[in-house]
Amino acid sequence: MGKNLEEFKEVIKNYPNLKFSVREGKVTWQNLYEEWVMLGEESLKKIDYIDSDVTTEETKETMKTILKYVQKIKPENLTNTLGSIQKMMQIFQGFSSMGQTDKTPKNNDPLFRRFNKWD
Repeated sequence: MGKNLEEFKEVIKNYPNLKFSVREGKVTWQNLYEEWVMLGEESLKKIDYIDSDVTTEETKETMKTILKYVQKIKPENLTNTLGSIQKMMQIFQGFSSMGQTDKTPKNNDPLFRRFNKWD
């Protein structure tokens, strides 16, 4: 059985899309191994081909959508928007720094009580 497993590992290297199928939960390594033992390498070719087609179609659609959004962006609008966001961040930082004062906790230890009078 050890020889079969080592041989399976070598065969899997020829089908890189199978690892993505396993990561996505579409199939398990155990299922792939069992199919390979019973049906041979031809079963792996079919699974790899199906997954690569789906991945390619999904990738193309995603890229088309991203390109549409990027084409709609105007550089001057982007610059104005980023400038506005930067101004808002500066305003919020100003508010947060105004509310902070030196709030050091007073020590109620008897040895330091006489120094607290001077605060």
